[in-house]
Amino acid sequence: MKIVVDTNIFFSGLNPKSYYHPIIKGIYLKKYSLLISTSVLLEYEEILQKVFSETLLEEFWLFILTSENIFFINPTFNFQLPFADADDQKFVDCAVCGNADFLITNDRHYNILKDIKFPKVEVIKAETFIERLIILT
Repeated sequence: MKIVVDTNIFFSGLNPKSYYHPIIKGIYLKKYSLLISTSVLLEYEEILQKVFSETLLEEFWLFILTSENIFFINPTFNFQLPFADADDQKFVDCAVCGNADFLITNDRHYNILKDIKFPKVEVIKAETFIERLIILT
C-alpha cells in the first residue's frame, strides 16, 4: 500500500503517545510505503526545524534517505486544483504521480477532491485509516 501523509498528521504521528502514531509506526515497520516529493519533504523539514533538535533532525533525514519503503516522487505535472490553501496541491500532485492508494489528511480543504473525477485521489481521514489498519491486522 502506498500513502501520502499530510504534514499535520505526519508530525502528530511522530509522538508515540499520539493517536496517529500507528501511521508512522506502520511506515517504520514497512507495512506500507510513504511517497514524498521534494516539496513535501521541504515542508516536513520546515516544521521539524521549529521543534526538533539538530540531532533529531539528522535522525529524521537518515530515516527518510535510507528507508526502503520511502519513495521519492518527482511530479511531472501540476494539476492546479482549486484549493483554498495552495500548499495542499503538492500532496495531491505527489499522490497522483506516485499512484498512491491514499492521501491521509484531516484537512477539510481536500473535500473538493470528492467532486473531481480527474485526477482521482482517494482521500482518507487519519482516524479512518487507523481503524482500517486495526481491522486488517
